[in-house]
Parts: sequence; structure tokens; C-alpha cells
Amino acid sequence: MRTKTVKRHYCDFCNKGMFRAADMTQHEVGCTKNPNRKCWLCEDANTFSLKEIIEELKKRQPVFGDTIYAENLAWVREKTGDCPACILSVLRQADLVAFERFNYSEEKTAWYNERARETRDMLV
Repeated sequence: MRTKTVKRHYCDFCNKGMFRAADMTQHEVGCTKNPNRKCWLCEDANTFSLKEIIEELKKRQPVFGDTIYAENLAWVREKTGDCPACILSVLRQADLVAFERFNYSEEKTAWYNERARETRDMLV
């Protein structure tokens, strides 16, 4: 029998585990639970304060569990420039459930498709 002990590195924000320290360092920079994250998708995370958006959202949020309502999600979209990763970050950090209103995978695909369409239009 062989026994192997390995080092495992964990994100300080979301507790995700990885074997390579360099990969974890890269993950932590853009982790959606990191309040000072750098967005790899829109690269505009520094033009607005996630902390301020989260605090304002918590004030706006009606006292009814931890779900987000359509008008508040629309407000978050406006404040984050409709970036799916930034929206997800706000929702995760505010501890809000939005599965019925926000599908990150679909939103990201639509976001990429829109950027591809813009690029195509620029080339024509």
C-alpha cells in the first residue's frame, strides 16, 4: 500500500480547494466572494464599488427571506454594467438566492455572444 500526502490550497473567500498554489492565487484575484475582486470578464470591476452596491442592495431588499426581486436584480444589472460575473459576485456576497431569476451560465453565454456580434459589426 502507498500513502501520499499532498498540499491542498484553499481560497480565503469561498473555500474552494486546489492543488497548485499558483492556480489558487489566480482564482482568489477574481473570486466572486472576494470584495476586492478584479473581474476577468468585463475588466471594469474597479470602476464601481462592489461593497457599496452590496450595502445599497441590502437596504433596498424587502424583508422576505434571502431571495432577490426583479426590480432589485435590474438595479444590480445597471450598477454592474450587466456583467454576469459582477452580478454573481454581488448576489453571492449579499447572500441572496437568485436561481429563479439569474442563470450565470446562460448570462455569460449571452454576454460573449453580444461581444462577438459587436466585434463582427466592427469588422464589416
